[in-house]
Amino acid sequence: MLKHYSVIIIDEAHERSLNSDILVSLLTRIAKARCDMAYKEREEGKFDIFPLRLVIMSATLRVEDFRENKRLFPEKVPQVIKVEAR
Repeated sequence: MLKHYSVIIIDEAHERSLNSDILVSLLTRIAKARCDMAYKEREEGKFDIFPLRLVIMSATLRVEDFRENKRLFPEKVPQVIKVEAR
């Protein structure tokens, strides 16, 4: 469940491969499970588990490839933050 980590950053996500797609898929499942575990803990008044934040970065990424992929994000469409540069 990667409990030692609070944020995982994947950079250069536009360089997609089978390995990177599997990694993102596993991390999204872990992030959802951690969120569910944290929510259940909060109902009991505990604060031992925190949600995992997944940051996917790329300067040239086609955002739709990730946002609309139901295999990577089956339940919730991820938030997109666009940072203008130069």
